[in-house]
Amino acid sequence: MAVVSSIIRLTILRHGDAPFNHSSGERALSELGRAQTEQVVRQRIEELSTTSLIICSPSRRARETLAIASKTLGYTGELLFDDCLRSESSISAVGQRFNSIEADNVLLVSHQPLVGTMIDYLTDQRGYGMAMGTSCLACLDLITFSRGCGTLNWLDSPS
Repeated sequence: MAVVSSIIRLTILRHGDAPFNHSSGERALSELGRAQTEQVVRQRIEELSTTSLIICSPSRRARETLAIASKTLGYTGELLFDDCLRSESSISAVGQRFNSIEADNVLLVSHQPLVGTMIDYLTDQRGYGMAMGTSCLACLDLITFSRGCGTLNWLDSPS
């Protein structure tokens, strides 16, 4: 008898526009970043309504993006903050974290170049990740977090 693996839905949201400012500490979202994040989440609100877990980078711009997404979705589920989603993190760190959770519909809020590298790694295709501008949202189906085990369902940008 064959064992059927369950499919995990992974949605990846890149933080919104957050201009660099020499005089401030961590970067905050701009008004454009706030508006675009809300817009892209609203575009996929039906698909995102079944999110069972959100894991977010602890950086300010990612947390602000998360706040907008959570409010737009009316999300009241579990939220985790993890350094593995910082821009300088590695695919192996994200994979270890992701494969240690038990959830079937996960939203990650993170940064470039990590989000692009994740998509290219999971699909084993080059180029998808380059399309992940600020406030972009990508959805993949996976069996596990490893190279080539994902199928890109869609990738949306704010208009």
